[in-house]
Amino acid sequence: MAISDFNIEDVLFLMILGFSLAAPLGPVNMEMIKQVLRSKFGYILGIFTGLGALTGDFLVASFVLFLSIEFLKDFVENFYVFIILSCINIGILLFIGINAIKNNEIENLDSTENNLELDNRLFGVLKQYIIGLIIVITSPWSYFWWASFGGILINSGLPLFDIGDRLIAIFFFLTGILLWILLLTYSLRLSRKFASDKILKLIIKGSAYLIIAFAILITYETIAFIFNFPSLR
Repeated sequence: MAISDFNIEDVLFLMILGFSLAAPLGPVNMEMIKQVLRSKFGYILGIFTGLGALTGDFLVASFVLFLSIEFLKDFVENFYVFIILSCINIGILLFIGINAIKNNEIENLDSTENNLELDNRLFGVLKQYIIGLIIVITSPWSYFWWASFGGILINSGLPLFDIGDRLIAIFFFLTGILLWILLLTYSLRLSRKFASDKILKLIIKGSAYLIIAFAILITYETIAFIFNFPSLR
């Protein structure tokens, strides 16, 4: 095991893959957008939402690199596992989406009030970390994505000879995801200074509706899985 086994092309390949996985529109990004735009402290909440999701990706990636793609497929394609994961995922998405629609108050950037005590802030950070983690590890499509992508990664010519090499590969991959998290949250933090409260509320509400739309899509896919309907995947 040695980082020297990885050349610069390998490192960039893994980081770009991580960045590209994190960048597309999805529930985690929608939740990060919602949190960052809502308050001054939302920047931190958005980051920890992303870190929770990053932890989830690490756990799922570990299935592929340390166990096997076949094990992962058998796990997620088990009827009961698929149903349980889907129901939890649908529940958490509906919860955060509906809650955002019901409560879309915006904290004024010029406010000097400390609206959140330290204990509440720590609870908020932990809550958002757990939400990000649960969104990823309860989504069957996280496992399906890794089941298909894992073979590409393993057969890509990367020096994945032992556990140490695979840990290094995961580290660079997650670094790409982390770069996206920091880029997205910082960009939103800057844009928040120039947008009116009305625009911010529209974006937050739009993010909430998209999260609910993802829940509806997953509900259909779950029904399709149960009754053998055509899948949209």
